[in-house]
Amino acid sequence: MQRVVTIGICLAVLLSATVRADLQVGSRAPEIEAKAWLNIEDGLKLSELRGLVVVLFFWVPYHEGGQKTLDLINSIDTSRSVGRRAGIMVIGLTEGDATRTEPVLRKEKSFFPVGLESDSKDDYRIRSFPRAVIIDPQGRVAWTGWPPKEGGQEFVDKLREVLAGTPPTRTHPLEVGEVHDALDRARAALLSEHFRDAFEAAREALETAVTGDPLKSTCQELLDLLEELGRDRLATVEKLIGQKKFDEAVRIIRTVADDFRGLDVGKRAQGRLVALAREFDQIGALVESQESSDRAREELILAQNSIRNRKFGEASGMLERIIGEYPGSDEAGRAGRIMKRMEANEKVMAYVRDHKASRDCKAWLANARSFAKAGRPTEARRLFRKILDKYPNTSYANDAAKELARLR
Repeated sequence: MQRVVTIGICLAVLLSATVRADLQVGSRAPEIEAKAWLNIEDGLKLSELRGLVVVLFFWVPYHEGGQKTLDLINSIDTSRSVGRRAGIMVIGLTEGDATRTEPVLRKEKSFFPVGLESDSKDDYRIRSFPRAVIIDPQGRVAWTGWPPKEGGQEFVDKLREVLAGTPPTRTHPLEVGEVHDALDRARAALLSEHFRDAFEAAREALETAVTGDPLKSTCQELLDLLEELGRDRLATVEKLIGQKKFDEAVRIIRTVADDFRGLDVGKRAQGRLVALAREFDQIGALVESQESSDRAREELILAQNSIRNRKFGEASGMLERIIGEYPGSDEAGRAGRIMKRMEANEKVMAYVRDHKASRDCKAWLANARSFAKAGRPTEARRLFRKILDKYPNTSYANDAAKELARLR
């Protein structure tokens, strides 16, 4: 009888040890539970996260080891290669309540979802804290361990291994919102025919969505639509070339090369433009003329921005350059009209004169003051008078006159 009792006790101990061991790799991950959640409104269920790689982080907020490990978990959550952008969902689980947990998360700037007053450690046979469990997209346990081991590299390496062996097929919920925002921007830009902006937004959406997620196909479809629109415009160019309407053809093909840059059709447009310029001398001249006009237009925009920012001297230099380098162009005409309005305003022209005088006058004033300090008044007077003679209606002339008076 005593032998039977002893065997029973041994079996109970063995069974207890088995129950307390980590879940086996490949076993189905148990559902998680928590009485309340932080950093998320409605809580989470593993069954709703199929397709994502999930990292469960078991910790206690009142233990120093758990707080130190938050740095690693935070870096995993925000990483582009092994974080949200890669299709990894980080979830914290703790026995602690909001009073103990929330200040720690706020201090460590941790924004991943955290389940509070959770008993899931029992289902996952967690015996010490902190502890991490990696769950693959099919909901199976892929790894359990102590994250900071070897600086956390083993943990990161295992995440990369899981990503390579069982790639996620869903985009992280937060990133899904980013994808939809980018797609909305792309569609709005497309409707207003701002194709460059549409391409940039669609590409951003494509790069954010995880491969295998149907959402990524939606992003690609929008890029394909842009490609098709660009090809339609190139087809129009060929008709215009056949009709010898070179000016319009060059304008359209240059627009396609710029607006659809980054797409195959943009490269095709640029290559076709080069070929046409070689084939037709008239097209080569038109390309040069239009490019010159674009440069003048860009400089005129910069000059107008400087005027709005009250940098009148800087604007004056830009306007003079446009008038000199692009004579006869529409932009040169507009620059000339702006200059006349500036010249009619004495306060504005005071800024312009000071700007033009600044390089010479600053150097001459500094040298003159050095001469005066060194007891060489003749050299100092010469420089002060030089400022008065060359730049009489400037603030520098006023300064020079005051300095000169003190020397007498």
